[in-house]
Amino acid sequence: MYDSRQQYKGSVITGPVFLSIDFWMPRPKSHYRTGKFAGELKPDALVYCPTTPDIDKLVRCTLDGLSVKCGGCVIADDSLVVKLLCEKRYITANEGVGAQIRVLKK
Repeated sequence: MYDSRQQYKGSVITGPVFLSIDFWMPRPKSHYRTGKFAGELKPDALVYCPTTPDIDKLVRCTLDGLSVKCGGCVIADDSLVVKLLCEKRYITANEGVGAQIRVLKK
């Protein structure tokens, strides 16, 4: 897992930005089959995560982590975010828990 200081090597952004965030949440055990097919996802396992934490709480802490005012290094302040696209979904077999954050200058 990485934080913004490890991933972002540019200068602090001081103008408007567009953010796209994909949150990858752990799957509950109930999403998996048992017995002979243990470890396989059930056919009716959800893709999107309708449980806690709330997406607005995830976004708020992510923006704080990017903001210089809160110890981040990407944007001067989270008020610079003028457009936001995000989703919260369960991980697939090839993913780990975390988030992918894309920051685009407007």
